[in-house]
Amino acid sequence: MVKKAQAFKMSKHGRFYEKLSSESSENSQSLLLQPDDNAFSVTKVTVRRGFAIIAKTPKLLLLMVVPFATMMLVIIFGGVLLSRTWKPTLTQITISTRIPPDFCGFSPAEAKAAGCKFEANNFAWQHPDCYDEEQEEDWRHGPWSSDLEFWREHGDDWTGVDHISNEEAFSGMIDTVWVNTLQHRRHCLHVWRKYVLAANAMKPMDSWTTDPHHVDHCVTLLRDFNNSAPDEKVSSKLSLKYPSCEFGPVAITITPMGWTNEQKRLHQP
Repeated sequence: MVKKAQAFKMSKHGRFYEKLSSESSENSQSLLLQPDDNAFSVTKVTVRRGFAIIAKTPKLLLLMVVPFATMMLVIIFGGVLLSRTWKPTLTQITISTRIPPDFCGFSPAEAKAAGCKFEANNFAWQHPDCYDEEQEEDWRHGPWSSDLEFWREHGDDWTGVDHISNEEAFSGMIDTVWVNTLQHRRHCLHVWRKYVLAANAMKPMDSWTTDPHHVDHCVTLLRDFNNSAPDEKVSSKLSLKYPSCEFGPVAITITPMGWTNEQKRLHQP
C-alpha cells in the first residue's frame, strides 16, 4: 500500500513537472515568436517611467533645461555682438540706391500722396528720410523766424509786392515766392548746417542740399557780401522743388589701392 502511494505521488508529481516543463516550453516559444512586441512594450514602459521620474524631480528637470538655455543665450548674444563689431573691408562694401529719384512726384498733390514733407527752408517737398524735422522747426519758429517774409512779386525798386503769409508759404502749395536778401543768406547757412548734421549722422540727404551749383551760389552770396543786394531788398526767387533723396544709400564704386613702396617702407616694423 505504501509503495503504491509513493508510486502514485511520484507519478502525480511527474505529471506535474511534465506539465510545468510543457508550459515553460510554450512560454519560451511564445517569447521567441514575438520578440518585437515584447521589446516595444518594454521600451514604452521605460520611456513613460523616464518622463514620470523627470516630472517628479524638479531638480533633474532644471539640470537639463538650464545648460540648454544658457547655450542658446550665448549663441544669440555672440551673434549680436559679432554683427555690431564686425567691420567689412573696402572690397566687401555694397551700397545701392533704394529711393527712386522721382519718389515725391512733380506736384504738391503727388508729393502728399507719396508721404513727402514740405521743407520751408529749401522750399522743397522732401522724402521723409531726407526731412530734418528739428532743423525745419528751428527755421519756422527759431530765432530767425520773426524776419521771414514772402511776396508774390517785387517792384522796380526791389520792394515786395503782394505779401504772402507764412502759413500759406509753408503749405507747399505755391509754385514761386520772392524773399529778401537777408533771408536768402540765412537759408544758405541753414542748408550747410543740415548738410553737416546729416553727414555726421550718416543719414540720407536731398539732392538740392548737395548740389554743387547751389553750394557755389551760396558761397558767392556770402563771400561777396558788399556786392550783393542789400538785406532788405526782395531779390531772391524761390521755386517749388522735388529733390531726390541721396547720400544715404548711393551707388559707390570702390577701387582698392595697394600701398606704394614708400608707404611700405614707412610702415615697416
